[in-house]
Amino acid sequence: MRLHRAKARLAARSARRAATATNFQATSYELSVVEQAGFAAAAGCDVIFSCVDRPWPRAVLNLLAYTHLIPVVDGGIAVDARGGRLRGAEWRAHIAAPGRACMECLGQYDPAHVQAERDGSLDDPAYITGLPADHPLRRKENVFVFSNSAAAAQLNQFITMTTAPGGVADTGAHLYHLTTATLDHREDGCDTGCPYDSMLRALGDDAPVTVTGRHRSAEQTRAARTRAVRRWPLRRCAPSTTLCTDSDEITQSGSIGRIPPWPPGPRDQR
Repeated sequence: MRLHRAKARLAARSARRAATATNFQATSYELSVVEQAGFAAAAGCDVIFSCVDRPWPRAVLNLLAYTHLIPVVDGGIAVDARGGRLRGAEWRAHIAAPGRACMECLGQYDPAHVQAERDGSLDDPAYITGLPADHPLRRKENVFVFSNSAAAAQLNQFITMTTAPGGVADTGAHLYHLTTATLDHREDGCDTGCPYDSMLRALGDDAPVTVTGRHRSAEQTRAARTRAVRRWPLRRCAPSTTLCTDSDEITQSGSIGRIPPWPPGPRDQR
């Protein structure tokens, strides 16, 4: 059964349940960071974890890291499965922040692909089909084991930055190679001529760059979810029953809760 809930809401609920801090709060925003409202919400953060796949949001987060001085913990995976066999895999983790190499210099996204996404080409099946089979934009590499490794590497980067174990807060960008079990480090900053850690640094909202815009795919996704969500009838819960409603509240022991309708069973057919 599909509940048509946004991942942001589910992530916030999971964070509340797992929190050990007193008065922990989690606020969800069903927005794209490339939208003006999403950009404004991200600009109010102290640290950003980047879990995006596409180039446009990465470019936006890259700008935030340097113009608004907000560290962005980013990562990703690449799998070589040519011929239907696993030939190799890599995952990387790094922090985009002043004094460190930005995501564009690390090759995490191609500026040309950013424009392709902004004009809607990446949502055009014909455009994607016309790309070479090994093109980065055609990859679908959300492999669970490798994703966990990349997530752990991102957390390691965050812990090192915030706690500075042994007095070291920056160990550079990490790239792990599964085939050879080796780890590459890049400890230098941006390439010569890169504007992010130079002319754009610390400009904040005065940066002469417009990276936000209308994100039709995000709008369509939200609209489709709104259409799909049905009004759930109120029913009395059975004793000792625990439910999660669409408002993420918990109802127990015979209280009124929202539950999805299901086909009537033998007892319901009268």
